[in-house]
Amino acid sequence: MSNLLVVSPKVLACVLAIAAAPAVFAQVALSSRGAVTSSNAMEFKDPRTGEVWTPATVGNDGRPLAGPNDEAFDPQDQNAGSKRYEQTVRGTMVGKVPITAGARIPVVSIDNASLGAVTGRRWQVVLYLNNNGGDYVSPVIECRFMNGDRLIWSTRANVQLTLPGERQGLLIYGPKVEVLVDQAACQAKLR
Repeated sequence: MSNLLVVSPKVLACVLAIAAAPAVFAQVALSSRGAVTSSNAMEFKDPRTGEVWTPATVGNDGRPLAGPNDEAFDPQDQNAGSKRYEQTVRGTMVGKVPITAGARIPVVSIDNASLGAVTGRRWQVVLYLNNNGGDYVSPVIECRFMNGDRLIWSTRANVQLTLPGERQGLLIYGPKVEVLVDQAACQAKLR
């Protein structure tokens, strides 16, 4: 009887791959080290393609970073447009307020406005609108979404008919969250 070992092609391929793995990993580890250039910027060479990457080109197919997805890093470079947007909002009655409109108290007033964002969607202002008068009103709320002193978005929200002495909670939408907004100012008017 001979001592001949028969090995299937699949087993042979696995054995060869395991034997070659340390050499492959050693090459990847050696070639993925960064090299300092004369400008003191790190460069990384892709072992598969041979391309050289720097912090300015990583993740953008070798081109320097630029475009709307990168503008959040430079808020002064953002431009969401300063066009006025119209929306119709429907409030939720949350209570009653005394009817005190007169010389010093406006017919409609806003309080407790707060700026927030819905992840992946839009900036929004949540606020309360009070009808301090004795008549039905259809107020308009104008909101300005700002980045520092720059206007990012302006909206005019037409509110449903509001009963006398009614306090309602409202939600007013602003620009998409890809644009940086750090404050919002809103004011109520009668139509």
